[in-house]
Amino acid sequence: MFYIAPGQDSFSIRLDAVDNGRAYLKFTENPAWEVVSALPGLRESAINSSIEAASAIFSAAVAE
Repeated sequence: MFYIAPGQDSFSIRLDAVDNGRAYLKFTENPAWEVVSALPGLRESAINSSIEAASAIFSAAVAE
């Protein structure tokens, strides 16, 4: 992840050359949600309630 400050109108990053590699830039207004949604337990479609989501977050934190 990286941060672009308000008023900053450009961004550059050096990427190492990789055969057949790709780079993607994804914009989000809420980076915290990207972190939460990347937890393995939340990727499963078995979560149907906020209690199940909280349980998945807790178990991922304990596993870490």
